[in-house]
Amino acid sequence: MILLDTNVVSEPLRPAADPRVLAWIDAQSIETLYLSAITVADLRFGLVTLPVGRRHDTLHRRLETEVLPLFEHRVLPFDLNAAAAYADLMARAREAGRAIGRADGFIAATVATHGLMVATRDTSPFEAAGLRGCASWTHGQQRDGSDVRRAGSSTVLQPSRSPPPLLQDLSRALPIRPPGRRPHMSDDLVFYTHPMSRGRIVRWMLEEVGAPYRTEILGYGPAMKEAAYRAINPLAKVPALVHRGVTVTETAAICAYLADAFPEAGLAPAATDPARGAYYRWLFFAAGPVEAAVTDKARGIEVPEEKRRMVGYGSLAEVLDALDGAVSGSDYLAGGRFSAADLYVGSHLMWGMQFGSIERRPAYEAYVARLADRPAAVRAREIDDRLIAEAPQA
Repeated sequence: MILLDTNVVSEPLRPAADPRVLAWIDAQSIETLYLSAITVADLRFGLVTLPVGRRHDTLHRRLETEVLPLFEHRVLPFDLNAAAAYADLMARAREAGRAIGRADGFIAATVATHGLMVATRDTSPFEAAGLRGCASWTHGQQRDGSDVRRAGSSTVLQPSRSPPPLLQDLSRALPIRPPGRRPHMSDDLVFYTHPMSRGRIVRWMLEEVGAPYRTEILGYGPAMKEAAYRAINPLAKVPALVHRGVTVTETAAICAYLADAFPEAGLAPAATDPARGAYYRWLFFAAGPVEAAVTDKARGIEVPEEKRRMVGYGSLAEVLDALDGAVSGSDYLAGGRFSAADLYVGSHLMWGMQFGSIERRPAYEAYVARLADRPAAVRAREIDDRLIAEAPQA
């Protein structure tokens, strides 16, 4: 997930916008991009200061009708957590003798709070804020200043002595080949993914299973639309799994398939176990009602009470209350032991609470805490985070 700095968002509004930056923006999957409320304030302030006239009216129309609607429900507020992060990073910057503008500090704090990456044309304030890390698609600062960085890494970027290539679009820069075969990789189990997608859930499942597998990374854009991949998934989406000639798509289906294909991993109750009912119930409750309700909320869709029977989940409040009851009843959802249902439900809760699409509740946070430190979960996060950080230049 990437937060766009003000100087990147404003690029399409410039009279002579850099086509290379526009191409990068256009290549992204829109649901992975976020704005800070500070950026929206900066952009609107800039418009207010322009003299009233044709240019003012054109920019105002483009911002309000073309740019901001793309980020509806993905504008992150500057809240109390961000305020605490702001105080900390500004104090550390001052101790280090580095200056950060207030607006840049607000945006850096938002990045740090949500554990996002930031796409920017000026890396200096983020470095001053201590958001150190590897550029996701290139190394060092770009010719036009564009760069992308992840909060919280321990690697320090060094400026390049000679200007490296402009930031390439994600689909070209992420490797289409397996990113370095490890000894345990196998062609019997091939995993198609992108490290910033629901494929992260499947990666966790594969690490829990423990069987050898091979990863094929596909960038958003042309790589997913090629005929060879459409033969695997006609919708040109990830994740997808091919196991000894059997193709499975849809994240919940892949998790259920892997649990049954590798019963020795103990990730699903046996077919004759009464706990199988709860396992199916909550796995597909998350894939159906939870995802539908949360997606409708993100799109700003409020279902009238008289039409709730038509949407299949009733209301978001009812869905979240049901989920609260499920994760409060015992440590795990089915038979008192960890299963693929916990992995799938827990992943939705982790992401939903991180990005504000699911409200934080004590029961949710306690449940997620039981899952997040599992060795397979930690390995999966490390693999996908490393893929993002180490993606080579095109």
